[in-house]
Amino acid sequence: MEREGKAEDWCFVCKDGGDLLLCDNRNCSKVYHLECVGYDRETTSQIEDDWTCECHSCSSCKGASEVHCFCCPTSFCKNCIKSVKFVHLRANKGLCTDCWTLVRLAEQLSVSEYKSVDFEDRDTHECLFKEYWEIVKKEEGLRRGDLVAVEEPYSSKGRRHMRGTTPTRVVKTLQDRDTKSNTFKLITSWGSKPLIEFLTSIGVDITTQLSQCDVSSIILKYVQERDLIHPIKKKKIICDRNLHLIFKKNTIPLNQIDALLGPHFSHGNDTQRTNNEKKRCLESDPQNGDAKHQKALSCSQEKSPNDKAYFASIVAHNMKLVYLRKSLVEDLLEQPESFEDKVVGSFVKVMETESREIRSKGKISQQLLQVTAVKKMSSTDGSSIGLNVWTLPDIQISMLSDSDITEEDCQDLREKMAKGLFQRPTVEEIEKKAQILHQDIRKDWMKRELVKLQNLIDRANEKGRRSEYPFEIKGKR
Repeated sequence: MEREGKAEDWCFVCKDGGDLLLCDNRNCSKVYHLECVGYDRETTSQIEDDWTCECHSCSSCKGASEVHCFCCPTSFCKNCIKSVKFVHLRANKGLCTDCWTLVRLAEQLSVSEYKSVDFEDRDTHECLFKEYWEIVKKEEGLRRGDLVAVEEPYSSKGRRHMRGTTPTRVVKTLQDRDTKSNTFKLITSWGSKPLIEFLTSIGVDITTQLSQCDVSSIILKYVQERDLIHPIKKKKIICDRNLHLIFKKNTIPLNQIDALLGPHFSHGNDTQRTNNEKKRCLESDPQNGDAKHQKALSCSQEKSPNDKAYFASIVAHNMKLVYLRKSLVEDLLEQPESFEDKVVGSFVKVMETESREIRSKGKISQQLLQVTAVKKMSSTDGSSIGLNVWTLPDIQISMLSDSDITEEDCQDLREKMAKGLFQRPTVEEIEKKAQILHQDIRKDWMKRELVKLQNLIDRANEKGRRSEYPFEIKGKR
């Protein structure tokens, strides 16, 4: 009776309920329909008293099995597992080829060629399989990111073999095969249908047209909030169901989000080349040629309104417009009603942190980073207010620097943005933030200049006294 209480509720083969037969192995909780294991009502008497299911014998050599599939009786011994395709998700458990293909379809890691594969109709095997898979994921603590992580190490040949295939038992239920469509994405108003649906699903107002950079920033924020950074390849993001509808890929590089969004906007391909040329101009490296002396937000003298949507040059002159020193951040704490609006989107220099990502490997002890959020605590003295920056934990205000921005800081930031670690700000974003911070930055500059002036006055007075009283004080030798 105790074993029956631990038995599963669904047949391990067809994933449906009903009158079920429990495996006699004391460590097994799998149950089956008689028909699913080759018996019927008339042959019930032929079942042995100590009948055990196929989970405990190798599917190849019929010896004792050691590696088991999560979703079906397929299992292998330690020798046979070396010569078969099997996705390992745990030490001795994973997914066989058929179940792996269904899981990839259910998780939208691949697209089936058949419209008949329906995971919503409970009368289909696919729907029952998906419900069983959800139970397995919960019990084993599996996430979609785990599936993506184990899929990528496979050889390209292996991926080609498994990609787009459908298990044999599923093919038998399909009636019509659909041809692949090469039509371009349907453009709805200013954006494609998948893009509009994604933005609507996360509560973004689509009544007004958003720029490509705006959408790119929204997606980056979405990725950060849902922890979709690849667990192994930190420069890539994992596409969940919503992002997969847009990019049609399991993973994409962080620094290619903006480029991959291009086809989803109504400007089409005709203007794409022109936009790319403008972007290269606006992103010109200040260390090359005459661009070294560039001090404008863009390289064009006749800047059109659309140019504001392109990336700003990461040079010291531009960054100073939106850079907050530690002393200025502390002053802004006295303006709680506007503190977050002013700080979020600005840049700070962070030093002395235990974060592995930000710890310097060389001589640089501090880094220029953009603030993405403010974490407010109960304390009002500033010590318990954290600043969130890209992919890093809370940064305390005491960890900020008061030093000036240098070209080395900008070069370090440019390299990280080129690798896709951080989002590059646009001309419009820099201009808006500079307008908000202009008065505060100017006041802080004047205050620091007055302090410098007073120090010079004190120093001059001290030197004057020394010339007036040129003798040594006893004990100062």
